[in-house]
Amino acid sequence: MRLLDSIGDDVSFGFRMMKRSPGLTLVAVLSLALGIGATIAIFSVMYALALRPLPVSHPNRLVELDGGLGNLHTYPEWKSFRDHQDIFSHVLAYNYFDTNVSIATGKQQQDVSGLYVSGDYFQTLGVSAAVGRVLEPSDDEPGAPPVCVLGYGLWRQLYGRSRNVLGQTILVDEHEFQIVGVAPRSFAGIVIGEMSEIFMPLEAERTYRDYPLLYGHQTPSLNDPHATLLSIIGRLKPEENLRQANAGLQVLSPEIYRTLAPSSNEYSGRRTGAPAPLVAQHMTSDTWLQDMDIMLLLMAMAAVALVVACANLGNLLLARATKRQNEIATRLALGATRWRLIRQLLTESTALSLLGAAVGLIIARWSSQALLWALSWPDDKISLDLSWDTRLIAFAVGITLFCALLFGLAPAIRSTRISLYSAMNNGVATGKRQNRLSNSLLVVLQVGLSMTLLVSAGLLARTLHALLAVNPGYDPRGVLLANARLRGNSESPQRQAFIGGQLLSEFRSLPGVVSASWSREFSQMYPSRLLVAGPGAAERRVGAYLSFVSSDSFSTIRTPILAGREFNDGDSTTSYPVAILSEDLAKALFGQANPIGLRFRENDSNGKGADYTVEVIGVAKDIQYRAPNYGPLPMLYRPVSQCADSCSGVGSYAIRVAGKFSGMTKRLEDAASTVNPRVVLKCNPMTDIVNNSVHRNRAMALIAATFAIFVGLLAMIGVYGVTSYATAERTREIGIRMALGAQPRDVLLMILSETMGVVCIGIVLGVSAGLVAARLFQGLIWGVKPIDPLSFGLAICLMLLIAGIAALLPARRAMRANPMVALRFE
Repeated sequence: MRLLDSIGDDVSFGFRMMKRSPGLTLVAVLSLALGIGATIAIFSVMYALALRPLPVSHPNRLVELDGGLGNLHTYPEWKSFRDHQDIFSHVLAYNYFDTNVSIATGKQQQDVSGLYVSGDYFQTLGVSAAVGRVLEPSDDEPGAPPVCVLGYGLWRQLYGRSRNVLGQTILVDEHEFQIVGVAPRSFAGIVIGEMSEIFMPLEAERTYRDYPLLYGHQTPSLNDPHATLLSIIGRLKPEENLRQANAGLQVLSPEIYRTLAPSSNEYSGRRTGAPAPLVAQHMTSDTWLQDMDIMLLLMAMAAVALVVACANLGNLLLARATKRQNEIATRLALGATRWRLIRQLLTESTALSLLGAAVGLIIARWSSQALLWALSWPDDKISLDLSWDTRLIAFAVGITLFCALLFGLAPAIRSTRISLYSAMNNGVATGKRQNRLSNSLLVVLQVGLSMTLLVSAGLLARTLHALLAVNPGYDPRGVLLANARLRGNSESPQRQAFIGGQLLSEFRSLPGVVSASWSREFSQMYPSRLLVAGPGAAERRVGAYLSFVSSDSFSTIRTPILAGREFNDGDSTTSYPVAILSEDLAKALFGQANPIGLRFRENDSNGKGADYTVEVIGVAKDIQYRAPNYGPLPMLYRPVSQCADSCSGVGSYAIRVAGKFSGMTKRLEDAASTVNPRVVLKCNPMTDIVNNSVHRNRAMALIAATFAIFVGLLAMIGVYGVTSYATAERTREIGIRMALGAQPRDVLLMILSETMGVVCIGIVLGVSAGLVAARLFQGLIWGVKPIDPLSFGLAICLMLLIAGIAALLPARRAMRANPMVALRFE
């Protein structure tokens, strides 16, 4: 109790000292709040990506099955494994999907993400329903009624958390599914970074989901015995470990595959003969691996900001401790032990750190959401569980106490190591030279770390500028992109093509539309294969990305035709097959030869199916369909009229508008509904393509600049505090110099030169650290060398400006001092 009373007295005294120095308290709390808040925010995202256990029962007992070259499996493999295995206590399978969901009234509809799952999905994970029940094995049998489980967020959004949701139906691609339950709030699936909002049985996908054609083929579905779409998860038995499970899989795998046909088509992607044995491995997050370099860079920036904040506070506390030497000496003379005084000073530091952490938690909450925005792509947002648990709380408490020790321990030890005689007689306290040296070293540290962040921010900003300066190959200004699709996808390709043509005619007739074009089937996953005659009689295969476009397509987006002509109405199903090549593809097919009038053969990736000769009628400038640092794609453009039955979907439209976009989206939607009420139109400015391609680069540059500005301000405060302290400490010296004839200008230059000398040492160290940092995150910069003179030069100039302003204010105050007042200072 005596110890608790003593600590209580220390805390009370610490808060009184804070009230006596409101300026120092405000600077300390804000500095720590930003440093601690940013560190907690970044760690919480890293923790959610890689360290947080899944919100299921005993997640460490879950393992993922790998089939040799990937963790995806066919539906027959899943059924055979489920029926023959006795290695795991439970097994599940799931397939991730994107689709359109509308409530039963049809008045609300939206795109959601979800999972098709096996009937024992929730049982394997040990997850119970928040409302109703979860899916059961009987729901995943042929002929079972179509049912679903809603995610907690979708339930709250659509039904306001009403328990009357049970028994109601929703439309999924125009098929009714009855709602039987709601998943718990903490559970959104086991795909880290993805928020699953609806769960439906695998059998429902096989029965009810419609799959469009893609280049004359049915898109991969669970009904395709060769399509590897399913992830399989097993739960280890209580008495089993991973090594024993893999030993059992070595025996079981041949038995499973013996009765299955070998996967050999273009969608299998991994097995062409005897398959590799299944291997169990602990589940990992691919999202973490993809974003590891970004997260480590952000964590390094937060650590630098936190260290600079603590160094800054250490400087300020050292200055304040010097002013309190009489008080400390009096306490020591009255019998207080040195440990007792150190504890008192550390208590004050801890109180400051706790206040900073309290404000930092608010900043961390906002910053973590900003980080998710930075890591997400605009059309693929990352969703993570950022709620607090014991590990996050322990990290926050640990970083708070670490900061208290980091900036409080050195001042506490230094201020209690004093000469009682000198302090009690109000003379010149000993150790001033050592104090100046300590303060100078802290300034060097602050300036050096600040320079590192300024250089990093400059390199990232220069990368963003280089990316935006690349000519994308088109003019996106004034162009609306309208993606159209039919709910249900139940129409034939011929009917979809007819609707698409009608939409193009309607859009072109709207007032305010300068021109419009139509495109279908931009292939991203399955590049077409082109065959061109090589030396001798041999033929070369060249990969390309295929897009069917209408006439006026290139003129609408203002992509130059470098040779030949654009498509016109004469290019139809009855005319000779023609194509326009991108620059990159033209060089790959024909080298430096003029490709106009030359021909190549088009075939699918297996050398089967379509096989016909195509004539080149034009070469278009390369278009940047992705971030410029990835380079252009080899594009093959064909007339949309020659797409025939190999295309699926209605397509997308580029619409150049005269004037502003206001009201145009509504007119386009109204025009689409007159053609077919089942058409769903999604409109976005074409400039979003450019912005989205550099979204992460812009976000990283913005975050780095924010850290750099914050740390630069801390460095300014640090330089100002040290210069003010040194000037006040040398008041008598300044008075003597001025009494002996020194001019105010001489005093000003003396203080500035000494301060800027220390700053220059920090800049040199910061430049060296910046060179090392640039090499470490070289993968995040593009279009600029790691040793970029402009970035380093601007960082040096900015640091000199910041430090010069910070040092000038106390130096000007010193040169205006009255010599007689200065001599009577002590």
